[in-house]
Amino acid sequence: MSAAWYPAARRRDGPSNKFGYPTRNPTDKYGHKKGACYHSSEGTLASWWGILDNRVPPRKSATFFNPKRGKLYQHYRVDAHTWANGTTAANKGYVSCENEGMAGEPLTTSQVDNLVGLSAWLKERFGWAELSRTTTMREHNEFKATACPSGRIPWAEIIRRAEEDDMPYSFIVQEQDGGEEGVWMVSGDLMSRWRIFGWGHVDQFRYTLEAQGGKAREPQRRDISRPPAGYLASIRNVGAPRQG
Repeated sequence: MSAAWYPAARRRDGPSNKFGYPTRNPTDKYGHKKGACYHSSEGTLASWWGILDNRVPPRKSATFFNPKRGKLYQHYRVDAHTWANGTTAANKGYVSCENEGMAGEPLTTSQVDNLVGLSAWLKERFGWAELSRTTTMREHNEFKATACPSGRIPWAEIIRRAEEDDMPYSFIVQEQDGGEEGVWMVSGDLMSRWRIFGWGHVDQFRYTLEAQGGKAREPQRRDISRPPAGYLASIRNVGAPRQG
């Protein structure tokens, strides 16, 4: 596996004694994941810290936590056997992500965006053939008798958008000193000349650009649900950036 830490997440390590099964096998802590399991935390970010850090029961951990606002938190390596999915086999086989909130609360826009980016990244990192509710995208209640995640996960949107994010990235860019706007792919050697606007989560832009060898500047956001005239048809797969 090429990466253990999701570049778009904030790293906040969990306790070293709250993952794996070392009493059975000292090396039984990490392994390939065949899917992801998404949860409802049934609480707040503050209450999650208490659970993760073991200040209050239950004895539980997760690889990721998705707050209502802001970036994901990652607590363990993405291939770690964290304790969230209900059974040993599920913990070993699936990446866990807790989503802040309670039953009956829809995920926020930020939470949905986070899960879209995470799902696309997990598919690439583990080499999954697809994102599907019958194979790689699972719920806690499919492994244990529980209501979790209580219908909170908008699976159709997440899978559709994550599969789209698996396509080559394109961006709307604008020269720093002004000038003509257009839609181009951005490569590392152009990062000194361009700043990024566009759709999606800003951290996904930062990760993509750094993966291409560019030094990511702080992206700026704006609503481009209606791109400039003539750009809509070329919003993806636009080829190499225009030179000069």
